[in-house]
Amino acid sequence: MRILQYLIILTFLFCVLWGFPDSPSPWFDNGINLGLARTFVEDGVYSLRLGSASYIEQPSLFISTNYPLIGWVILVFYIFGIGLWQAQIVTVIFLSLFLYAAYRLTSRLNGERKILSLASLALIITFLPFYGHGLSGGLGEIPGLVYLFAGLLVINKKEPCWILLAGFLFGLAATTKVIYLSILASVATAECVQAWQERCIPWRRWGFLIAGAIPPLVLWAWTLLPHPLTPEYLQETYEYYRSPYKEGASTVIVNLKKFFTETTPMHFTGLFAIVLSWLYLTRREKSRNLYPLIVLLVFSVINLLWFLETPGWYRYFFPAHIVALLLAPMAMATVFARLQKPAIRKWGAGVFLCGLIIIQLGYLISKRGAHLYHNPEPRQFATYLEQTVGLDADIFFLDQPEMWFLFRGQLARQYIHMNPHVNFGEDIFVTGNLPTFLITSDPEHNPYLVENKEAFSERYTLRENYGHYTWFERR
Repeated sequence: MRILQYLIILTFLFCVLWGFPDSPSPWFDNGINLGLARTFVEDGVYSLRLGSASYIEQPSLFISTNYPLIGWVILVFYIFGIGLWQAQIVTVIFLSLFLYAAYRLTSRLNGERKILSLASLALIITFLPFYGHGLSGGLGEIPGLVYLFAGLLVINKKEPCWILLAGFLFGLAATTKVIYLSILASVATAECVQAWQERCIPWRRWGFLIAGAIPPLVLWAWTLLPHPLTPEYLQETYEYYRSPYKEGASTVIVNLKKFFTETTPMHFTGLFAIVLSWLYLTRREKSRNLYPLIVLLVFSVINLLWFLETPGWYRYFFPAHIVALLLAPMAMATVFARLQKPAIRKWGAGVFLCGLIIIQLGYLISKRGAHLYHNPEPRQFATYLEQTVGLDADIFFLDQPEMWFLFRGQLARQYIHMNPHVNFGEDIFVTGNLPTFLITSDPEHNPYLVENKEAFSERYTLRENYGHYTWFERR
């Protein structure tokens, strides 16, 4: 078992250090979040700078990952300076904390079967998206799970201080990402089930839990709400959070089919089916610690329901996928133990887990260097721009927040489509404040350039293509 521990540690270290800090490279979403941290450090404003003394005035419409992660990125930026490798330090620390918390949590659920806890870690560290999402500086999926797991590790203690701490950790988990607000509903469900089982309503316990969760939630609300606050803004924010992509029923059907026709969703479907089978087979076992299982299951189901109404990117059900990987080994051990053939009962779970880990490891090795997971191009292009036009150049980044973050010039402006229905930035073709340089990708399909196609073609000429970035200069 010690050899397995060393292999897990070495595999993890290799995967997080390979290609550092461009693995993965920054992209739109984490570019937004890292830009938020940069703006706060440079200007003292908890928003995203769009231009000189110009910031997004509707924070709730662009801040999806909040201070439980961004706060640590800001702290590291203050200490070590602003940059990509500094942000990656935070992600590596959170990934390490996640593995430790996951091991502790599964060990508590598995009892003495530590090998199953190590199998959970082996499944997770050989799962390529764990690094694709977890190492993307500024994304909150893994940090939110760290706070959630930490809360689940202390919630079973009876002392008020521990219950208060659990509430505080659940509050931090819920405010890490907007979708993680569902953690509050998950914890509430587990508390109600536990109260029903014990035939007693623990008002005092609930009071401490709520008291612990209130400070993170209040701070979260304060970061998202403008001053002064208006009823119209609250309504706009509610509508945006309720359905940010405004996708219809057809999208739900398309996304649902993916779980039976595409490899990554099918991988999740198989794991989640085993977990559900395990929960059904052991439903009458009173000795089982139901509380964390209820929290994780309700959280995963809400995550999946939310995913169905999105454009269907796999990262949107990544938290539920991680939970399935976490619980799969103990679920497999129980399910295989209920089968009739002695050989299958004894070796079935082990063989199945080893085969799955080997397949995941092979995919990890073959795809770790793919463009999606390792791409130095954004950082290299930012350096090239600084050397070519200088830090004082009048540059306009169109839907490239990661480039705005990497380019150190203070005069750079940006225009961002958060989604097809929400955008921020100066309409340069209306104001006439045209920048010297304009940088985007896929200009023929960019909504803003398509809308202003004639004015753009008259005023700008192609200067250079750099990878997937396109650089234009004013005529």
